[in-house]
Parts: sequence; C-alpha cells; structure tokens
Amino acid sequence: MDLQRPGLALLLTLAAGCGDALNPYATSSPTRVPTISFDSVKQSGDITTILVSFQKVLVADTWNLRFASTSTTTLGGAIGLDLTVTSRKIEWNTAETPSGTYYLYGELASLGGVYTASAPVPVTVRGGVVAGNTAPTASLSYPQGGERLVRGSTVEVPYTAADADGDSPTVRIELSNDSGNSWTTLADGVSGSPYAWVVPADQAVGLSYKIRVVAIDAAGAVGAAASRRAFSIE
Repeated sequence: MDLQRPGLALLLTLAAGCGDALNPYATSSPTRVPTISFDSVKQSGDITTILVSFQKVLVADTWNLRFASTSTTTLGGAIGLDLTVTSRKIEWNTAETPSGTYYLYGELASLGGVYTASAPVPVTVRGGVVAGNTAPTASLSYPQGGERLVRGSTVEVPYTAADADGDSPTVRIELSNDSGNSWTTLADGVSGSPYAWVVPADQAVGLSYKIRVVAIDAAGAVGAAASRRAFSIE
C-alpha cells in the first residue's frame, strides 16, 4: 500500500493511545490488540462488495465502514454504521454516490479503543450525483441500546437531519430486529422530531432491536444514524 497518497496516513492512524493498549482477553503470546483488515473489494456495476475480517474481538464489539476521497475530503460518508463483528460482507450501492475515486476504511470499536484499517484498493465510482454535493447528516438520541420497550407503548425517537448544501432532506425511520444486519421501514417522509413510534401490540419479542434514521437529500445522497447498541422489546 502506498502510504504517500494524500489522506491515507490519516486513515491508517490508530485512535490516540490505542497503539499502547494491551488486549486483556488475549490468550496467545505475544499479547495482541484487536485488528480489522480488508480481505477483498470487488466491483460489479453499482455494487461494491467488501469482505473484512477481525482478530482478537469480542462479540459485543462493533465496527463502521466509511469512504473518503483523497482529493476532496468533503466527498465521503458512511457505508455501514454500528455493524456487529459477525457482519463481514457488506454491499455498497454507489448509484447515488458522486463520481470519483474513494478509499474505504473501517473503524473497529473494541475494548481499549478504536482501531482502524484502510483498503489498499481504491474504488472508482461513476455515480449520478453531481460532484460537489455534500451528503446529509443524521443523529439519533434514543433508543441507544439497553432499553426495554413494551409492546403497545408509544416511544419518542428524537433525531436530527441536516444538509450542508441547504436542502431539506427527506427522513426515513427504520427498524432492525437482528442488530442492524437488515432493516425494514417504519415511516417514510417523516417530519418533526421526536418521531412517535407506537410499538405494535403483536411486535415480536426480542433482544436485538435497533432503530435507524436515514436522511436523503435532493441529489440522492444519504446520511444515517442508528442505535449504538441493541435494545429489547417485551
């Protein structure tokens, strides 16, 4: 990997202090910290398939997958957020991504800090979104994980959705029952925060629920925020 390319040094930098952190659950010698690495990046039309692997991770660890341009740092965004370490194959649909060359990087949140790695192979995107468009941003305040929601109750979901280009992004609220591996739409075209979600009385009981806020701007660029950890419905 050519570390002299602009921006790659930053992508490969470990979070402050992580390089010295010992892994207390390591059983081999020498002691090693958790790692994330890219196994392959394959493109087929608008779909880029990314395979990653981990070492020295806990089941509770999560990771993010992001993309960034080495020439224009404002062009980039998230591909997957708060993914479980069992999610190692990600498909990135670039149809709504500005044309350009992007580098992928993963952020593994584990005991002791955040560990990062970048893919050695860049992704060339020929998308339909006008270059220079900035993807919207989204945030979610509740639920963030560990909550116990009751079927039939009304849950307020505070969120934000904004766009630096001045657009008013369309907001979609989604629900996952498998810790973020798959999502279904709760409401589309949502306006006003908080969103009041009436948990269906027949909602399946489970321990692996997450909520996600998806913001889509006029150019089709997407920003999203999800519950950091799973919550339960009972």
